[in-house]
Amino acid sequence: MEWEKKLLVGIKQFDDQHKELIRIISELRSSKNSGESKIYLKSLLFELISYTKYHFTAEERMMEKHNYPYFKDHKLEHEKLTEQVENFLEQYSTGKSSLDEEVFEFLKKWLFDHILVTDKNMGDYLNKRGLR
Repeated sequence: MEWEKKLLVGIKQFDDQHKELIRIISELRSSKNSGESKIYLKSLLFELISYTKYHFTAEERMMEKHNYPYFKDHKLEHEKLTEQVENFLEQYSTGKSSLDEEVFEFLKKWLFDHILVTDKNMGDYLNKRGLR
């Protein structure tokens, strides 16, 4: 997974946070592929969850502050992803699942789709209100 210019939403804070999310997911994937310990992989999953929550909270505060009309739908998407990633961590921690390519493909697809549609719409709205 790599950052691409097409993922820019026009709000520096959120663009930087999206880059960090991609970095964490990429590190998780490369660490898994290079045979890192389960403890290290769990710590990366926890980092992903923590940073995701931090990022979602920042977006949600900004949307609320500026009366974004699709706030509830956007927040619901955030809640669903958070729940799914927390479920991955629980399943992995208890040995009920492994971190396979399906997990990484899901994360990539969800993140890219969310940024390219949902976050771009939010970015356009906030840009019109002078935010960069």
